[in-house]
Amino acid sequence: MAYGRPWYVQATDVIHRLTVIGIIGFSGWLTIGLGRTLWANRDSALQKRLAELAEEQEQIENGQIADAAALAVATQPPPGLHANALPSQVEADIAREALASLAEQEQNKN
Repeated sequence: MAYGRPWYVQATDVIHRLTVIGIIGFSGWLTIGLGRTLWANRDSALQKRLAELAEEQEQIENGQIADAAALAVATQPPPGLHANALPSQVEADIAREALASLAEQEQNKN
């Protein structure tokens, strides 16, 4: 008996202390997460993202980014394969091949 307290009182004290530390830590974690979410979704950030999306949409409509959809399709993994399963080098090779074929098609049109 350390400090004149029985073992079960000390065990209860340890459990209580760990519970309090856990509650405080979890509350801090949630507070930080809420702060990050509020910061990421502030009006200025949303307006900036909307402006970038509108500009990109305008470029796609004007034909400046005509290859965007073909590139997106070409870089998709084969059916049944998880999206993160392909290594980045393979994805880069697929994208290069897709862009090369698109450039070849453009040359054949002209």
